Amino acid sequence: MLQQEEENSSILSDGQARADLKKSKKLEIQDLKIQIIDFGSAPENNRISRDENAEKIEISEERILENYVQIETQSPKRSLKKPETKIDYFYGLDTLRVLLTFWIYIFHFASMGGLNGFGFATWITRGHFACELFFMLSGFLLTILYHKKFATDNWYEFSRQYAKFMITRFLRLWPLHAFTNYLFYHYEFTCSGTQFFHQLTMTQFLEPGSVITCNFPSWFVHQEFYACLFLPFVMNMVHRKKTGMLIATVFTIFFFLVHFGICIWSFGNPFFQSLFRMLPTVMLGLLIAYWYNRNTLKNYWHDILVLILIFTWGYVLNNSKISEIQFFIFGYALGTVIIYCVSKSVIFNFLSNNHTVKWFANMSFGIYIFQRFQLLWFWPVFKSIMSHDYFDEVFVILFLNFSLVLLFSITTFYLLEERMKASSQILGEYTDRVIDRFESPRI
Repeated sequence: MLQQEEENSSILSDGQARADLKKSKKLEIQDLKIQIIDFGSAPENNRISRDENAEKIEISEERILENYVQIETQSPKRSLKKPETKIDYFYGLDTLRVLLTFWIYIFHFASMGGLNGFGFATWITRGHFACELFFMLSGFLLTILYHKKFATDNWYEFSRQYAKFMITRFLRLWPLHAFTNYLFYHYEFTCSGTQFFHQLTMTQFLEPGSVITCNFPSWFVHQEFYACLFLPFVMNMVHRKKTGMLIATVFTIFFFLVHFGICIWSFGNPFFQSLFRMLPTVMLGLLIAYWYNRNTLKNYWHDILVLILIFTWGYVLNNSKISEIQFFIFGYALGTVIIYCVSKSVIFNFLSNNHTVKWFANMSFGIYIFQRFQLLWFWPVFKSIMSHDYFDEVFVILFLNFSLVLLFSITTFYLLEERMKASSQILGEYTDRVIDRFESPRI
């Protein structure tokens, strides 16, 4: 109540100030009018030529016009900015991101031999599909956050937003990516100088054969950055063209067909294959975001659908009779509906709104990018200490490995990632000033 009363009093004081300013401007205009009327009748002005007289009257009228413009621009109707639409925070998607991070970590742990002697559950062997869901999440969230900023017909405004967007994404992805690749290069984990250069500059497509080496999970960072390069243009196209959504849908279907062709016939080099793992999934995330924006109301029916989808997803994951192609089709369909329903759920978002989930979600990028380095470096040490593959020992090793990965993630998050956020804001402001210099003057 006190805060509301203070706001009301500040609004009243602002309104009174505007009224006083308007009154004073009107009085000043009246004085100018009187001066104009008296100007022609004054004896000393009778000697001035009509041209000079008319010029001075015109100047005075311009001053009147300027005063009227000042009053209009300072009036309460024009001066109050429209409140920006508040973007909902999708707490449920944080939970989904944490679960996907654990899933892909266990997949890599098992692929390194961490579960030898216990067999692989089907859901573990299909952990690579978590990357597709991560791409869908990226496409969805980036579109939700930035689609209004890129919905402009002004080229200068689009360039400004695009430059700030790319600076933000580059500082989000590249520093940690570069640091982990340096660790691989320094400790000689099958990483040559040429490979390190292409990994560092994210120009993997220029590498002969495009073999994914060094830090294997960093292929995801490369493709995420390439997605950021073209997504703003797709958002702008959807805004400018009436058939923008149709064009985006057609391209998404085409990318999926190429991706399924790669899965069936295994053509193309690794970079080409990873590119078409990214393109259809990011575009699908973009389409989900526009689908969500058509109706942002949340209800409890979506919570019921989330429960049904979770059980369906568990059945599809653990069913070994489903082929890989069938699994991909089911996975994309279920992933699309899960992301949409989780974003519109009520109870799931409420339960996910806690510091633990959000903290682990902040650590998820570090966990993903550090896992292979940690497994290659510390895994032999833990394995030599515990030579027998007993059930409890495997889970002790899993806990120790994950604890070290988490320690790396925490350190780099607070020392590197958080500082990059402040740097991106500073560079964004500098970009505004640079583009303002090139922007044409507005009339």
